[in-house]
Amino acid sequence: MGLPIYARQIARLDGSAIDVKTEASPLPINKRPRLAVKITTSN
Repeated sequence: MGLPIYARQIARLDGSAIDVKTEASPLPINKRPRLAVKITTSN
């Protein structure tokens, strides 16, 4: 299972600081299900 948030520390090339990068991937939630459109194809 994945984590809710991923964080990485990256040192700058000149050694002056450390940058913190974060990433999150929340699941999409359909808050208006009546607006969803069903599409069918002949393939």
